[in-house]
Amino acid sequence: MARRGIPQETKTIILIKSKRRCAFCFGLDNNTDEQEGQIAHINHNNSDNNEDNLVWLCLKHHNKYDSTTSQSKNYTKEELIIYRDKLYEYMKPINTEKKDKENNEKAIFNINTAFNNIGDFYNLKGEYDTTIDEKNRIKIPIMLHEYIGNTIMVTKGINFLIICNNSIWNEMEIVNKERINNLPEKERMDFYRKYLSSAEPLDVDTKTGRIIIKPYLIEYADLKNQCKIICVKNHLEIWNIERYKKYLECIESE
Repeated sequence: MARRGIPQETKTIILIKSKRRCAFCFGLDNNTDEQEGQIAHINHNNSDNNEDNLVWLCLKHHNKYDSTTSQSKNYTKEELIIYRDKLYEYMKPINTEKKDKENNEKAIFNINTAFNNIGDFYNLKGEYDTTIDEKNRIKIPIMLHEYIGNTIMVTKGINFLIICNNSIWNEMEIVNKERINNLPEKERMDFYRKYLSSAEPLDVDTKTGRIIIKPYLIEYADLKNQCKIICVKNHLEIWNIERYKKYLECIESE
């Protein structure tokens, strides 16, 4: 029988709880640095995708834990569960401090705030000039193709458009769910109507990197033939060039 993959929502929960910190690195070495790694199955059953059976491990510890000699290194399931649970407890104050800071901010919660609340592990950087043709097609630079994949999500930003891959979109919704639900009713409904109701998945032409933007989104962002793509940590922004220049002039004068 074919092995079932871990559901995307479950993956996102593990990444959020661990913030990509390895449970063994934390438990053995008190290392709280972000690590490249993988989600491991604690009971070594790759078909058991229950959240309680999953943990983020760095590549080194993932390989050691999965090896046949893991018992000789004292890497037991019981030990790993304890390290994982202690790691999750350790990460909670970080999340709480961040939430308290957000609640004290006077700025209205918006889509930019929502994306800032999640991880920046993609660490996207750079600005790119691109064009939009008469068929509303925008070409994504080739160096960003790995990030966008075959489908992406697009929605309204603040006078620009936001593009992100499905993984980032799912994480954004999960991380901000409680915050959005706790907004005053008018602010909550404004957020839904402006940002979430306009969100839609788009297929990417894998050969050319083109996507087709709906006319109402092009009108909202006032996109002309020449556009600017801005990389912001974990997502992309598509700007009207003149509007972006004015934005930069504004922040430079502050």
